[in-house]
Amino acid sequence: MIPPKAVLFDLGNTVLREEDFDMTAGRRRMLELSENHHGVCLETLTRAADELYAVVLPQRESAMMELSCRQFARLLYERLGITFALSPVELELEFWKSSTRMSPTPGIYETLDALAGRGLPIAVLSNSMFSQETLAWELSHHELSTRFGFVMSSADYGLRKPHSQLFLTAAAKLGVEPQHVWFVGDSLKHDIAGAQSVGMTAIWYNPDRAPSSEPLPDATISEWSELGVLLRQVASGSTGRRS
Repeated sequence: MIPPKAVLFDLGNTVLREEDFDMTAGRRRMLELSENHHGVCLETLTRAADELYAVVLPQRESAMMELSCRQFARLLYERLGITFALSPVELELEFWKSSTRMSPTPGIYETLDALAGRGLPIAVLSNSMFSQETLAWELSHHELSTRFGFVMSSADYGLRKPHSQLFLTAAAKLGVEPQHVWFVGDSLKHDIAGAQSVGMTAIWYNPDRAPSSEPLPDATISEWSELGVLLRQVASGSTGRRS
């Protein structure tokens, strides 16, 4: 392992812990905001949305292609004859606010401040149907948005991690060659595999201490203080791959 010149983070269950996602509350809020020309009820909306999810979600994963929340909404609401006065950006954020609850992972503020103190550029690369604007709003809600140079969401690029092009684009936005980037995330499949595919150092954030499996990360941390220890060890040349 070599010292990083920049650090990328996953968002969900890495920077922010996903506490709750209430799909029903989000759909109910959409109906409240809608111009519901045909009197569609929550049960009908739920059934139509679930049918659409069953078709498109498996394809997202297998093809590493992302369907954004806004695209999904058009497919769903236009089929049901539901329109809105709000813009797609505003509508997405209203759904998020009604359905999603997140909290900062313990120690993340101190870790980000320490990285900034080292002069390291830091940013977020997230798999999400929700846009950069919505994810940035959530980070701002927790006074975290100013700590990141940028936030990339798969919703805005049409590709999902572990697709290599997302990681290469993130490195280019950082202005750093991929081999000099550390990527920290909680998913072996999406974060570790994707980062390693372009030569980044892949750090597995594993607070639950789950058993390791393929792909093997370059290092594993179970709490954020361990990232600082790892940085110091790498700077002194006293560590290699660990699991």
